[in-house]
Amino acid sequence: MSFIHNDIRHSYIQSILKECSYFKNKKQLVDCLKELETRHNYLSNSKSKKANKLANKLANCDIGIYCKSAACPICCHINKTAMAKDIVANLEQFNDIRFVTLVFLCDSLEDGELLKYDINNLINKFYKKLQRIGYNGIAIGSLEADFHADSKRWILHFHLLMEYDAEAFTKLRNFMKRPKNMNARDGVKNRPMHVGMLRNPEKQITYIFKTQWKRIELYQGCDGQRRTKDYRLRKKQFIQALIKLDKVGLSGLRFMYGITRSKFGLSLKRNTK
Repeated sequence: MSFIHNDIRHSYIQSILKECSYFKNKKQLVDCLKELETRHNYLSNSKSKKANKLANKLANCDIGIYCKSAACPICCHINKTAMAKDIVANLEQFNDIRFVTLVFLCDSLEDGELLKYDINNLINKFYKKLQRIGYNGIAIGSLEADFHADSKRWILHFHLLMEYDAEAFTKLRNFMKRPKNMNARDGVKNRPMHVGMLRNPEKQITYIFKTQWKRIELYQGCDGQRRTKDYRLRKKQFIQALIKLDKVGLSGLRFMYGITRSKFGLSLKRNTK
């Protein structure tokens, strides 16, 4: 293991900070290294051969030979920071951009279904839906899964930047609020589509590409209303999530519509109606 240890050496940290421009400061890097150590410990102590194999992969991630796994906090940080820089650099080319969250409740998964589920199916379904409703804007973001402890199900959702189109957004909202999606959870008032303004571009764009799936716990607020709070996944779900993230990969979680990305940056190619 090249850098997973209790005493993170100052010289090693300084060498990464010097070599990699995607870390702002020492604290940001140390937090990633500590998270990497935590994930390695979970995986290496598992009885699963897949988990042990992934533990070795993460342990071998090093300066200049990054593992590029979606389960690696170092590589995920580099990826989301690079994506954010590319998007911020092109913000002037976007028209009336919004921060959009879409929750596909009817596509939720039972606890044991995550590893076998083909995430690309949902990404393709959403892509085709945007085409059918005549959306002619730009959409970019990623897919995320959280484990809801009360229902013991994984709920899939997109965090996206989308150019606002009143007609298309109305059609998209109607699709997200169809009975099959709205009635997926008994006794819960579902809100499957949320649209907000882009007020803090760098922070919000970085959030879109995070790959730390959470455990959602339900509780009752002081006003008696239903509330939720997110926590680290428990061991079983955490290991499942890390194995799934590694299998799908960073690009496999990404959603891009009307836009492409290469080593030269982003290229906007709006779809035509």
